[in-house]
Amino acid sequence: MSTTFSARKIASVAFVFSAVLMLGRVLGYARELMVAQLYGANETSDQIIILFTLPDLFLNLMVSGGLSGAVVPLLSKTSDDLKSGLFKALLFMFAGVFVVIALVTVWFSTELVQLLAAGLSQQAVVELSWAVKFLAVPIFFSGMIGLLNAWLGSHNSFFAGSSGGLIVNGFLIAGLYFASVSIHPVLQVLLFAIYAASLLRIGVSAHLASKFTKPSPVLWHLLSKSFVFKFLLSIVAVGLVQASPIIVRSLVSELGPGSLTHFNYAYKLVELPLILVVAVLSVVALPTLSKHFSSGDRSRLQRLFLFKLMLGVSVSLVMLGLVYMYAPQLVELLFGRGQMKSDDIVAVTRLLRELFFTLPFAAVAMPCVAMLNAADRQADVIKSTLAALAMLVVYVAVLKTNPALYAEVVALALPFFYGVYAITTLFYARKALNRVQANV
Repeated sequence: MSTTFSARKIASVAFVFSAVLMLGRVLGYARELMVAQLYGANETSDQIIILFTLPDLFLNLMVSGGLSGAVVPLLSKTSDDLKSGLFKALLFMFAGVFVVIALVTVWFSTELVQLLAAGLSQQAVVELSWAVKFLAVPIFFSGMIGLLNAWLGSHNSFFAGSSGGLIVNGFLIAGLYFASVSIHPVLQVLLFAIYAASLLRIGVSAHLASKFTKPSPVLWHLLSKSFVFKFLLSIVAVGLVQASPIIVRSLVSELGPGSLTHFNYAYKLVELPLILVVAVLSVVALPTLSKHFSSGDRSRLQRLFLFKLMLGVSVSLVMLGLVYMYAPQLVELLFGRGQMKSDDIVAVTRLLRELFFTLPFAAVAMPCVAMLNAADRQADVIKSTLAALAMLVVYVAVLKTNPALYAEVVALALPFFYGVYAITTLFYARKALNRVQANV
């Protein structure tokens, strides 16, 4: 198969993947608009957003972190006759891991809420903590869904992963509507919706995964210590990157009730192109990159990497220019009704312009991370992440010395983080590519 065909095939699969994701994201924005219209921007909306965050955060951590960084390359490199046995071993191992994580969520629910929203009042923390305890089961399901989707992704089947947003957001919209016309507390209704969506998602993923699973004994011996170490490295590296907007959002919440909501509304508008344009190309291309690294095909690696990089950067720069010019009109169109006040609209507009500078930096960083994962260079991803995190700490520490400046530009901590991350991952990705011997 030629390099040109590989690039075209990846672009074709990415287009379908993006289309299904877009439908889910459209429902996601409808969900956010319902929260804005029904609750505006206050402490209640802050609680709702935190409740939405946890299962998705864990799933994204699993899919973009350890599963993509370690599981997908391992499955892609394993022969077809051994894949099913390896997958069963992974299934049992990670089921135990996810149970432990779910129990930790129950035990430390209060501390988790305080970490995610530093600015919430004590009463709001208490109210939300009990709801977080009940998220233990959906969090376990999210981990298993991520593993099942990694198995499907190793077979170039991306429907279950891309359709998750449709299912979750559909149930959450129904939950928000029911809460608005009933006497039941909104957090209780949304918990029920999250449970229902999780059950349906794991059912769909399990059904599709069974089509690729052959009768086979559990092959525990294929799970080496190096794989476990690689998985942990990927979790730490990508986990910190996935957590970066959550960290910045928690910092923004210190500005007062509703500030967390302002940030969330703005960041949701950044997430759409971030996922559809940048992340999709990286996720879809990862199995192909892994195979090219295994075969030592430097020419195809370089062309595929540059194709993803240039496409993502070009589209992101165009989007940045358009959004910066038309941000007021966009925010007014989407959020200028219901319980949202004029001050809320102004705050979301300012945050949107600041956060959109994240996009071109992410367009550089994400393909580089995919390249490093395919090259089994997770340690380099860790180094890049720690460097970006260290600079983020310095940035916030400097801002803390000037409260007025902190309130104005604290949200720029996110594009600053991604800027450092892009520079360092590009440096290591070039080194990884140079290690591959050119074909003669």
